[in-house]
Amino acid sequence: MKINEAARAGKLKINWSFAVPCIVLAMLIIAMGILKPATLSLYFLGIKCDISVSLVFVAAGQTLVLISEGIDLSVGGVMSIATCIMATMSEISLVGAILLCLVIGLAVGCINGLLISKLKMQPLITTLSTWTVLGGCALWILKTDGGYIPPAFTNFLIHRVGGIPVTLLFIIAVLIMWFFLKNTAFGYSVYAIGSNERAAYFNGIHITKTKIKIFCISGVCAALGGIMYAGINATGSPTVGESNIMMSIAAAVIGGTSLTGGRGGVTGTVVGVFILKLISDILVFAGITSYYTSLCQGLLLIICVAIGSVSTLLKNRRRLEYD
Repeated sequence: MKINEAARAGKLKINWSFAVPCIVLAMLIIAMGILKPATLSLYFLGIKCDISVSLVFVAAGQTLVLISEGIDLSVGGVMSIATCIMATMSEISLVGAILLCLVIGLAVGCINGLLISKLKMQPLITTLSTWTVLGGCALWILKTDGGYIPPAFTNFLIHRVGGIPVTLLFIIAVLIMWFFLKNTAFGYSVYAIGSNERAAYFNGIHITKTKIKIFCISGVCAALGGIMYAGINATGSPTVGESNIMMSIAAAVIGGTSLTGGRGGVTGTVVGVFILKLISDILVFAGITSYYTSLCQGLLLIICVAIGSVSTLLKNRRRLEYD
């Protein structure tokens, strides 16, 4: 009996919630290489990074909230208002516009965190409300897509350093920040709250402060996503954040983050972002109408959620067997 238990303990544990999206991404890349060999180049990688970097920032903040068993719909409003501020104020002062966007993201996150942790309001309703308010403000600032973004800022974001896109460097920076963050006391607290908030409280974790920090980070990340979007596309959009809300959640879940909290990470989320962005390309290269993009993304999301649920059930079953 002891030998069997030791053998089981010695087996390589595979995190299927993260492994599956990595396999899917690899399969998509191989399929693209077969359908369109020219896509297997640094040039095409740069294009995908330019398109994906704004969602990477938004989804990274959303991932942190989901790990803590919350949800942040206000990222859409923060992103939209950030693009509008960049499009209307950056001509006067680019640095001032960027700082204002970050301050708004931080303030919105702080408000969300206070309402949810102090007043015990539901994250879904709270962030839905702040999203609605911010969406209205974005439309007040900029009625339609447009505005002015300094060409120097756009050129900087789409620049290549030795063939390597600047946006790829930003994505790598997000991953490095996550690597250090998850290994801090704050990172452990986020996972603890998502796993069992009551147990985390009795273990000395300050729930209120931690949740406020989580939503503040999410707000700042959403603002950065808006800044990136405005800079790369050289335009502001009062409604761009709406589509990125569900996309940020989908990217996180596809990447292995659990909607019930306590499991996941930004590394998987970045993989999820690229999967979502590559699906439409695969369909186009295969001669299939892009109208099926949402269908494929939805099916993939269902599969990843199912895999996560099965993985959790198997883990719980193993624990019961060992007990």
